[in-house]
Amino acid sequence: MKEVSRKILILSVCNLLWGLIPWPAFQLFSEFSSFTVIFARFLMMAATMLGIVGIILLWLRVRNGKDANIQVRHVFRYLIQKNPEFYFRAQWIYLLIVAIFGLNLMTMLFFYCLKTIGAITTSIGVIISLILVSSIKWGMGKEEISGFKIIYLITLIIATVILGIVSQQQSSSGDFSAMGIIVVVFYGIALAFFVLSSGADRMSNSEYQILRAEPKYKLFRVFLKLSVLSLFSVVTYIPLLLIMQFLFQEPALQTEITHFFAELPKIGQIIGSWNGMALIIGCTILPYTLYYLLSTSWPKSASFDLWVGVLQLIEPIINLVLGITVLNEVFPVEWLLVIVFFMLIAIFTKYVSETHAQLNVILLLKIEPQRHLEIMKECYRIKASREVRSLIGDYDIMVDLQFTTSTAMNRLISQKISQLPGLKRYEILLVTTQDIDRAVPDMEKGSTVSQRIIKSQISPSITKSKS
Repeated sequence: MKEVSRKILILSVCNLLWGLIPWPAFQLFSEFSSFTVIFARFLMMAATMLGIVGIILLWLRVRNGKDANIQVRHVFRYLIQKNPEFYFRAQWIYLLIVAIFGLNLMTMLFFYCLKTIGAITTSIGVIISLILVSSIKWGMGKEEISGFKIIYLITLIIATVILGIVSQQQSSSGDFSAMGIIVVVFYGIALAFFVLSSGADRMSNSEYQILRAEPKYKLFRVFLKLSVLSLFSVVTYIPLLLIMQFLFQEPALQTEITHFFAELPKIGQIIGSWNGMALIIGCTILPYTLYYLLSTSWPKSASFDLWVGVLQLIEPIINLVLGITVLNEVFPVEWLLVIVFFMLIAIFTKYVSETHAQLNVILLLKIEPQRHLEIMKECYRIKASREVRSLIGDYDIMVDLQFTTSTAMNRLISQKISQLPGLKRYEILLVTTQDIDRAVPDMEKGSTVSQRIIKSQISPSITKSKS
């Protein structure tokens, strides 16, 4: 439980740091184009991540010599392997698409909105992305709509409408504010795409073999993915800007792009400034690294997607508070309190809906002997699996699974488990409680297993042989 609490705290820090982006960004906007700031941000992130990947490879080479389990050739294998969660495209194609339509486009729209319409109105984009992510997952059958989730969506929609109307009333030009809200909506769509697509990346069988020999492969893979993703963002950045300049004749957008090309030689000034370092290191490299590390090491006893959905609302709340207190944006305090109230309701209902919908399942599999290791690997790759064990007896493999909905469980059983090669039969057991202490007498609660053995005068060797 301590591990889960610690990682929830780290995830909260990630969203807090992302929420603080407007603070250093606005200081830089007084001197530079928003697009110049973004480019410097991605350029340093790519250089940092590539450097970390190189250091890891060098360190493993020095430590293990030529027998190092992670080598340069594994980088190329990673890039050309198929991604089964993204239409079986090669990994480099998947990362390229995420970089262009997710990371690049999302960040461009976010910073452009920050500079032109302010942090308060821009925060609408995050709320829109949350609505879209929940709706898309429901449409794909990955989530079920419960009463709490309906309240969650309604409160988010109300908060979005209030933010849009009130921010438009505070703008000096209603037309400009309306155009800004349209851009914010596109930012929310791009952010939703990034959230959904960035997690569609599971390890291949060959990677699991590397992981068995070198547990640090997960860490290496995270930095490799981030380095390639940020590198693709840098490479495609200028072509994407040229396309936007050609397609959209918005005067403010044209001005920002023109300033970007004029300011390219001054990128070093951004990187070397205090605000630049705060933005690049504190609000970019650090939170992205922590986020992806958490996504690969999140305890199976808790839902990563649940806590991402709950804690992501920290970001717009921080944006709202910063906009009024630090950036001196005009917004009625009474409406701010109303919006924060609705967001707190959304956080509560999201948490309750997800935790109440948890299904804990034990899946027992009987398979052909020659398929044993292959099936265990396939079961380990299932996102919902918390533990995979080899058995001796009527069944050969036990899989401990956790689902958010019964629909997700049924889909996995019908589309994945029943199609496993060499499967003879399977059995599903629903776990009714996760609290082991309920079966322990009150006087024994809190005692360790060893203490209970001593008190009951049971031989530890006999207990071990039975287990």
